[in-house]
Amino acid sequence: MPLSIVQVSPESLGLPSGAVLAWLDALAADGLELHGFTLRRSGRVVAGGHWFPYGPERVHHVYSLSKAFAAVGAGLLVQEGRLSVEDRVVDLFPDALPPVVGEHLRAMRVEDLLTMRTGHAADVTDALVAAGDGDWAAAFLAQPVAFRPGTHFVYNSGASFLLSALVQRVTGETLLEFLTPRLLEPLGVRGARWVSNARGVKLGGWGLHLRTGDVARFGQLLLNRGVWQGRTLLAPAWVDAMGTAHVPPGTNPGDNESDWAQGYGYQVWRCRHGAYRADGAFGQFCVVMPEQDMVLAVTAAWATWGRCWITPGRTCWARRSPLPCHPVRTRRRCGCAVRASHCPSRRSSIRPRCGTCRRTSRSTRTTRAGRPRP
Repeated sequence: MPLSIVQVSPESLGLPSGAVLAWLDALAADGLELHGFTLRRSGRVVAGGHWFPYGPERVHHVYSLSKAFAAVGAGLLVQEGRLSVEDRVVDLFPDALPPVVGEHLRAMRVEDLLTMRTGHAADVTDALVAAGDGDWAAAFLAQPVAFRPGTHFVYNSGASFLLSALVQRVTGETLLEFLTPRLLEPLGVRGARWVSNARGVKLGGWGLHLRTGDVARFGQLLLNRGVWQGRTLLAPAWVDAMGTAHVPPGTNPGDNESDWAQGYGYQVWRCRHGAYRADGAFGQFCVVMPEQDMVLAVTAAWATWGRCWITPGRTCWARRSPLPCHPVRTRRRCGCAVRASHCPSRRSSIRPRCGTCRRTSRSTRTTRAGRPRP
């Protein structure tokens, strides 16, 4: 069964179909182009679909959402006793150090990579890319460390790359090879690929390609604190650490209303309403909502975030008990919600089965034809 196919009705798990439609309508009103989404509650898929020409088997570049998988790679090494978050980075890369190792660089720990508190004044990714086919780890370690690690947050994809390089250094396997038997295969992930640099190191902070449903299953694993189908794949304590705000929330006016100012964990962002998320450029999201027992996975091509990119985290969406069925018209619309009528160009080739009325809607829907991003 494709992962976006609805398994149960939203109402059966306390979620109004109309709320799902309202979210989709708000995205359409903002001109935001969805490729696919999967919404899970209590471990079951309650809504989902894909827009032509994207289908459930299509893998998408999830951009910086990749970072959460790099954090899991480090967590599995900790779980296996092969790494500690207190390990110093200089001890893990002794052959890649600059001629002079400053006090701040010497103090940098694995946890500082995970929390983006390496002490750099700015993202160092450009310096890594400029190294071309050279040693990106050496390029990272050669950058000035202006602040004492652990005291200054700056979003830094270079730190995520070094997590990938660290996994490869410790295990002799690429990050993707390391994760495959421990995480991806148990979750049923198929067709995953990860871009490497010229030396064969996975990029870590970006470059991972996954299906929408795979992102949702990953989110479900995090929501379950590392347990999948009764099997513990990732230590619950590590999942808790990933979702904890190691970088505290912002204190500026309006920060309490911003999902960018709720703090940062291990390669994931804290959100309002007790949620946290892994996200990537152009609208790739894995939103974990423990208070609502929900996971939202989105693949998209958004030039801007719009007003409603994280609306499903609103506490008013979900109830703990089943709801009465919505009118048939609303249920059918929810079951066939793969439409973005703000810019129709092609008819959808995908009509998800409505989980509430248990039939395929015969109504004609048009969808926006998305184009892959580079």
